[in-house]
Amino acid sequence: MIDNLFRFLGGKATIFMAAALGVGIIVPPLSSTLGPLLPSVVWTVLFLSMIRIDWAEIVAFRHRSLLVVGGILFVLVVSPLLMVGALKLLGVPGGQGLMTAFVMMSASSPYTAVAAVALILGLDSALALVILVSTTLLMPFVLPVVVVTWLGFDASIDAWALVERLAVMVGIATSLAVIVKWLAGAERLTRNSFRIDGMIVIMMVVFGVALVDGVTAKLLSAPAHVFGILLGSFAVNLALVAAGYLFFLRSGRRIALTIGYAAGNGNMAILLAVLPDTIHPDITLYFALGQFPMFMLPMVLKPVFRRILDK
Repeated sequence: MIDNLFRFLGGKATIFMAAALGVGIIVPPLSSTLGPLLPSVVWTVLFLSMIRIDWAEIVAFRHRSLLVVGGILFVLVVSPLLMVGALKLLGVPGGQGLMTAFVMMSASSPYTAVAAVALILGLDSALALVILVSTTLLMPFVLPVVVVTWLGFDASIDAWALVERLAVMVGIATSLAVIVKWLAGAERLTRNSFRIDGMIVIMMVVFGVALVDGVTAKLLSAPAHVFGILLGSFAVNLALVAAGYLFFLRSGRRIALTIGYAAGNGNMAILLAVLPDTIHPDITLYFALGQFPMFMLPMVLKPVFRRILDK
């Protein structure tokens, strides 16, 4: 019975994750109760996701190293530079806090489900997986330098302190995942993959509910501000997808869309888990509202991507 539940959860992951955000907004006491668990839940999702990764697929991309390096650089370095340029050109009504949030998202690695969603969208899931793993391992050292040191955005934390926090979280999760994979063996992990997927979905549901802690109160007190940030989150997501597509179009439409999709869906959860409580409230609010395009846009983009790929 539990196994059937895990299979059901794994097959309906995006629906449950999107529903969790709605539940958290509708039932504020529940999101407030789960809010303190957020850092632990983010770490657990990262750890379980690393266990599910097929390292053979990562190694297979060694013959396409230039493409992989280009994708990594675009996600971690080029994207935030483009974001800063666009924000300065267009202006952001929300001020410095919202600008910092946009730039931090654009400089982060993709969210952990990017490879699975890429497969659903008809993109290159193997490439998405390689970019996910590579940028997740590099982000602790690159993002603080790019966002805080180079671009001068104030994340209410010293750049090297942010490096330390990110490195500890990613490093411990990755190291333990490697040990577990070695002890369990590939065959056992493959046999139990649906159980791991089910646990990831459960953790993502808890994450979704906990993430919107305080959003309901903000929605009631400043609805225009909340809807403005929500609209901005959709715009930023789509803009980075388009930018990645245009940058890598010569490498083929499928590859270009894959890198664009990875760039547009930054892992804001891992950032929220390591940033201090003193950060600007708009950063926290955007990191919560930014999950909506992450979970909702795939349904809209799938027919669009299919039309592009069929040309």
